[in-house]
Amino acid sequence: MPPGGSDGFQAFINTWHDDATRRTCMAGGIVGMRCFMPHARYEESELAGPNLHPGPIFWNGRLYAMPEKDFIRAFDYNTGSKTLATTPAKVSTVRPPDGMPGGALSLSANGNSNGIIWALFPKGDGQWENGPGSLVAFDAASLKEIWRDDDDIAFAKFTPPMIAGGKVFRPTFADKLIVYGAKAGATPASCYNIAQVYQNYTSADGVLGAATGPETVLPDGVGRRHLSRRFVFPLRRWHCIRRQHGRHGFYEPV
Repeated sequence: MPPGGSDGFQAFINTWHDDATRRTCMAGGIVGMRCFMPHARYEESELAGPNLHPGPIFWNGRLYAMPEKDFIRAFDYNTGSKTLATTPAKVSTVRPPDGMPGGALSLSANGNSNGIIWALFPKGDGQWENGPGSLVAFDAASLKEIWRDDDDIAFAKFTPPMIAGGKVFRPTFADKLIVYGAKAGATPASCYNIAQVYQNYTSADGVLGAATGPETVLPDGVGRRHLSRRFVFPLRRWHCIRRQHGRHGFYEPV
């Protein structure tokens, strides 16, 4: 099994910095820079290559992984020669943002059929600060996206979702475990209050920072405002739990 790390499996690409028509990246920080990182320099620093932080998964003769800076790639494993292809059989159209740590994958399936890959990854560079993430489901055979929840819930680093008993368990850094289940239809959405949203961003430990003032009412008399160290966070009626519909039915927190 290919290990994680910066040089565990040399078949992934730093897709955020792979345009050779751009200027060449300098040494050091490249996150957010529009520059080209030559493949031969991937081991130059922890920021240069498509590092594999969460481990890969294996199903139906294919190995899947979603390192930082790259798409999900599926590689065929030859059981006769016991070799792994270095050219991917399938590549997703979704990738985690530039930065760390990439996506943590899990898989649900009915034996060798109906495989679904569940990917949990941050919405920004998650190396130094806690921030929100996304839970996205892909058809394991085609790697086409079939469902997602983009609700702003704190991303839990290096921790893949778990699947058991027909439910998907999503870890978070917001002091909560979210459990999803299949439904025949969506129920009316409930709304977060401002304290819940602040908790979802991991409160003072997240990108919003420590609170610097009390919650106040906005001029419209409906919205609320919360001041934090790094952000003025307004909250209005549309900050509601999103219900997502995919090809396999409705999924929502249960």
